[in-house]
Amino acid sequence: MTVDAIIFDFDGVIIDTETPDFEVWQEFYREHGLDLSAELWLTRVGSVNGTGFDPAAHFEKLTGAHLDSTFIKEHFDSYVQRCGQQPVLPGVKELLTMASEKGIKLAIASNSYLDWVERWLRQHTLYKYFDCICTRGDVKQGKPAPDLYLKAAECLNTSVDCCVAIEDSPFGMEAALAAGIRCIAVPNELTKYLERPNVALTINSLAEYDLAGLLAKF
Repeated sequence: MTVDAIIFDFDGVIIDTETPDFEVWQEFYREHGLDLSAELWLTRVGSVNGTGFDPAAHFEKLTGAHLDSTFIKEHFDSYVQRCGQQPVLPGVKELLTMASEKGIKLAIASNSYLDWVERWLRQHTLYKYFDCICTRGDVKQGKPAPDLYLKAAECLNTSVDCCVAIEDSPFGMEAALAAGIRCIAVPNELTKYLERPNVALTINSLAEYDLAGLLAKF
């Protein structure tokens, strides 16, 4: 079946904003003589609306200390600063360029909010490639519900049968599959340890294939 559109997750697929989040919290825990394991952290990846691991609440539970709003802001600012130093992940720009040249529609379906996604797309001059950007504020339920992917396909005016999704986390993969969209898994250094649903293709990096090679898998 043809592929008329590619729908990208954002965090962990286009830019790795997940590893800096873990690193900043892990360093904070270590400063207080505590360990923050990747296994515990991974329950946070891809979650929405506080359903995953909350490192601030966990720290308060362990220590009895209160992390006030000033700390939370400074901590978040440190995280954002690190995200600003993150490059676009390998193969992403090349895939976007080739897909645009071939007339393949492009969208984002992200559990993050629009201001977050737009910030980094504009910083890396990627915003121009996307016909639709669908984020958490656009739907009632985030991933793993299918809503974001259905919204993106609707926005692109494309059948889900003609779309391919690119995801790094199991929640995102479940969302794409629930929407009836074929999914490519590109797990990163954190999400590669998570159990994945049965997707169409799993690769280590989008740099492994050019557009033709990738679409040939479908």
